[in-house]
Amino acid sequence: MKEDMEGLILHGIYQHYQNPEHLYRVVGTIRNSETEVLEVKYKQLYNGKYPKGTEWARSKERFLENIVLDVNLVPRFKFIGTKMPVSKEGRTK
Repeated sequence: MKEDMEGLILHGIYQHYQNPEHLYRVVGTIRNSETEVLEVKYKQLYNGKYPKGTEWARSKERFLENIVLDVNLVPRFKFIGTKMPVSKEGRTK
């Protein structure tokens, strides 16, 4: 099945809408063998409830959807670049 170019998932760093400190690296896309749904595979880049490096998968549709936040539509995951941002102290996050 050929995918269209709309909603192309870029490999790189994404910020979750609920917390700007929660960063993830998209490592690829995979197709679920049972549902045939295209999913985004991404890795957690912070320690939290689950350790840094935990891998996740979410449907492409849900990964790219917009969420209502304080009456504004914002992306669930916002692309912020291909490299980790640098903190005020000069370290990568």
